[in-house]
Amino acid sequence: MRMTTFRPAAAVLALGATILGVRGQEAAAPQFAPGPTSPIATGPMSGRPVLADLDGDLDLDLVLACGTCCGSEPHPDSGRVKVFLNDGRGGFAAADEDGVVVGPSVRKVAVGDLDGDGRPDLVACEHDSYLVTTLRNVGKGRLVPFPTSPFAAATGEHPHTHELLLADLDADGRLDVVTSNADDNSISVLLGDGKGGFAPAEGSPFATPWRHPYDGLAAGDLDRDGKLDIVAPLLRDGRIAVLRGDGKGRLSASRELVTQVLARPGYVVLADIDRDGDLDALSTHDDVGDVSVLVNDGEGRLLQPKGPPLAFESSLWGIASGDLDGDGILDLAFGSASGDQLVLARGDGRGEFTEFARLGAGRFANYPAIGDLDGDGLADLVVSCYGSGEVHVMLARPRRRD
Repeated sequence: MRMTTFRPAAAVLALGATILGVRGQEAAAPQFAPGPTSPIATGPMSGRPVLADLDGDLDLDLVLACGTCCGSEPHPDSGRVKVFLNDGRGGFAAADEDGVVVGPSVRKVAVGDLDGDGRPDLVACEHDSYLVTTLRNVGKGRLVPFPTSPFAAATGEHPHTHELLLADLDADGRLDVVTSNADDNSISVLLGDGKGGFAPAEGSPFATPWRHPYDGLAAGDLDRDGKLDIVAPLLRDGRIAVLRGDGKGRLSASRELVTQVLARPGYVVLADIDRDGDLDALSTHDDVGDVSVLVNDGEGRLLQPKGPPLAFESSLWGIASGDLDGDGILDLAFGSASGDQLVLARGDGRGEFTEFARLGAGRFANYPAIGDLDGDGLADLVVSCYGSGEVHVMLARPRRRD
């Protein structure tokens, strides 16, 4: 295995990571073993997994969508959102074997409390439709549609929704929905009413300055004005764009806030990689093993680093981060664009990352996620496998120091 190291100004960290371990603690590289029910059959075309406590027992459960994408053959069991409840030991069982039928191309889900009842609800989008479905959590992981579901995030002749996220863009304490309309070169913002209903923000959808906003939209305050901005990979033009938020749900785009990167950026996360309090960006690229790292100049502009991109021998896609070795420093997990392995890279807190493991999974292991699944204080891994229709659970096991 080739060991790959990248040296930006400081460690690359992913936004919203689960931080485990004690800062400064010396730690050995971890080992991982399959969970008791791994792999979990999800149905065909398994999408990005989300970890959240859906049944209120303080254990992280698993939710994802299974739907066709990108020319895949349709399947009678696809088009569903499914919840798998955690038994507290990292074993998972379906809350409902059939799941919730949404539409044949449902691909992405996001989790958040949409109606203020304290339970996390779900939103889901379809790859080949403008429709967004909202699902209310009625307890024990059971989901039912909200009365206003589904609703259209945009209108047009070229539906191609590649991403959605939940964020409070108008600062009213209620979650809003953001979607990427790839073939329309725009991003939609739907403002939440706190009861599970959504309506377009004034001016939505908002045009992107270049073409094809794609996977992994990210929300964060890049210019420290107290208002959330959106960062989007623009796949067809090899650029990363910052769309500034006005705090009322509106987004504005400028070519001054666009950074050219390697070809076909597809998946973006935000993180403060140099510990200066500003959010920076990390992006994978379609069909290759290169990862671009962009540094925030303090005014919300993302700049190319001086060093080369992080490079791996195999193509990468989704990104997750967490403290995988218990030393208080975040590490990285990368999904595969077309392979069957999860790639792990260890951070040293000074900006260096070294690949330390490749974990076998199912076919097209696209999207990883990190969280403590068995309550032992160690960061565990899950990865969804689009090609084999399953999720692999990998539980951390402490490695004895020499």
